[in-house]
Amino acid sequence: RAIADLNATKIGNLTYKDIDRKITAIEEGLVNYDLQNAWVKVGQLVDKTSSSSPEVKQFLLQPENKGLLTWASTKKNPVYADWQGWDIRVIDIDVKYKKEDAWYDGIGKRWADRTDADILSRTIPPDGIDPDRWASEDAATRRGQLASADRDQYLKGGANKEYWAATLQREAYKVDLPEEFIQNYVEYYQLPDYGSWRDRYRQEHPAFEQAFKDARLAKGYEPLSKLPDQIRSAPYDMIYEEYKNDFVAYDKIKGDAVAADAYFIAHPDFYKAWYRRQAYEIYLPEKFVDLYVEDKTTKWKSNFAQARFWQKNQGYYSAMTAARNLKSTINFDLIPSEEVENLYNTYQDMPSSSARKIFRRNNPMLDIWLQRMGITTELAGKGPATSRVYELNQSIADTIAKLEELRNK
Repeated sequence: RAIADLNATKIGNLTYKDIDRKITAIEEGLVNYDLQNAWVKVGQLVDKTSSSSPEVKQFLLQPENKGLLTWASTKKNPVYADWQGWDIRVIDIDVKYKKEDAWYDGIGKRWADRTDADILSRTIPPDGIDPDRWASEDAATRRGQLASADRDQYLKGGANKEYWAATLQREAYKVDLPEEFIQNYVEYYQLPDYGSWRDRYRQEHPAFEQAFKDARLAKGYEPLSKLPDQIRSAPYDMIYEEYKNDFVAYDKIKGDAVAADAYFIAHPDFYKAWYRRQAYEIYLPEKFVDLYVEDKTTKWKSNFAQARFWQKNQGYYSAMTAARNLKSTINFDLIPSEEVENLYNTYQDMPSSSARKIFRRNNPMLDIWLQRMGITTELAGKGPATSRVYELNQSIADTIAKLEELRNK
């Protein structure tokens, strides 16, 4: 107590402890008056923080204190021996966000201080954790997940956006990334770490990509992963962000066909969004995306109705089957018109072969289609009223067959 009182004793503008520091500095060769006073200031900062605090380093790195830092680094205190490795940009961030760093760094301890009973009593898991899995986790695993969720929320929740950006800037400085790419680093790591956000950013910023690779290599860090040959376009990720809650909910039930269909029915906008995103997932060209959504979400009354849609949009059909690695075996010339399909449905409902034959004779377009499909082996008998129609349609059919033969050669 007596020593503390003595050190705090004021002598002019200084305390006894300040004067003692100044005298010691003079005895150890610090002759510059301004630097002697600066050393006193260092001591005062050390008293408030520590000898290795960012506040002390920030003060010592001021241009006017360069001589002081050179002198201090020759002393026995190892804190100042490596001063040439200090980065004022990093230290400035350490000082400015010291309070936020302390809160962030203390998240793990705050969860560690909670009892197992408290941890296990929490029935609602953090976002992104499956409830069934959460229910089976032990207290230690839950602590880690809760702490991780809190850290994400503290950085990315919106209230500390400036601090989040600063932490990323600090990381970039520590990697020795060139100054012109610091903002790229911040933007890159503020993108979601799922989907194709980051791959797309690297692809769109080749100079940053190369600088980042070089910096990591120079530091001996693990190399960046190789970019995939194909990277999904932005709408793929944007759709997910817009309907994120729906995608998460649907993913949990998609194994149950009944529940999945019911979810789509209850969420028609998401239903279309799901297939729109799937179109981008399979790298379908942009010009066919709307057709893909229409194809997948229309309640076709028959397979032939869908085939007519493909027939009308054969460019889309070719692109879609190629994107999905499907073999297309459809002969579009055999797809019946809606009129012929309706006749075929009536034909199938007829009870006797004689009735069917009369029906075919009276409906030559159906009769020709049935024969071409191999459903019947020959045309029905030709009556005088229909013979000319048969001749014309048979001629058309023969022409189509010849074209197919030429096409297949």
